Amino acid sequence: MAVFDQTFSNYAGPITPQWSRFLIVPRYAFRSVFQSRLFTGFYMGCFLPVLVFAIIIYLHHNSEALRLLNIRVSDIVAINNAFFRVFMLIQGGFAALVTLFVASPLVSKDMANNALPLYLCRPFSRAEYVIGKMTVLVTLLSAITWIPAATLFGFQSFLVGSDWLTDNFYVGAGMFTGFWMWIIQLTFVALAASAVLKRKFAINSLLVALYFIPSIMGAIVNELFETQLGGFLSFNALTNAVWSRLLHLEPQPDVPIVAAVLVLTSFVAICFFILTRRVRAYEEA
Repeated sequence: MAVFDQTFSNYAGPITPQWSRFLIVPRYAFRSVFQSRLFTGFYMGCFLPVLVFAIIIYLHHNSEALRLLNIRVSDIVAINNAFFRVFMLIQGGFAALVTLFVASPLVSKDMANNALPLYLCRPFSRAEYVIGKMTVLVTLLSAITWIPAATLFGFQSFLVGSDWLTDNFYVGAGMFTGFWMWIIQLTFVALAASAVLKRKFAINSLLVALYFIPSIMGAIVNELFETQLGGFLSFNALTNAVWSRLLHLEPQPDVPIVAAVLVLTSFVAICFFILTRRVRAYEEA
């Protein structure tokens, strides 16, 4: 049949709801992320501390298991705010490493291959594109941070009782808030770095430099001038200070929590501004 004899009509099939269109991006991104056996093995290893901490909590409330293992209750770490802070530090470190594995190709591949015009020429906004990319990191990081933290906190509350839950509710709320601050910070920093640079090595080097070099400089400043103000140069130190305050512990370094939150918020705002400038179709002004 000749082309001019064919009749064409508009698509009349089902249309994806507008609110869920951003999920198209993570659906394909997760496939590429878990194609790496190295990353899959490492990601599964991120749950080992959760198992260890759960066993410690269980041993505290099982005298039979303690007798069989010949362990005294006094030899086991106390289950308190310091216990959960150690968990936050461990899982927060794993979250940073997961970000290094995953973040580099999220935006850089699309930028390098001129794929953004293909995304944005469809009924798909820049905000949906960024949210879709953020969903990848937020999902992966949530699974190893605040979700297991809430599980451990709930496990401890179940074994001890409602009185412990009431007295230590600030611990659960502090872990939830602290982990979400860390997730948002890592996500925006990683996406901004991926949008600015195109090579994986350069992106990972920038992320490592942002979180390690200021920490070293801050430690040097504190040592030379015998002050705690060097902590303001380190995003890790500021985050740890906020976490300690949330869990009612003495922060190290001793910096005002309001000032720490303002510095971290400004840092995230700068990354957000970079994303708004970089994530756009090339045809736009």
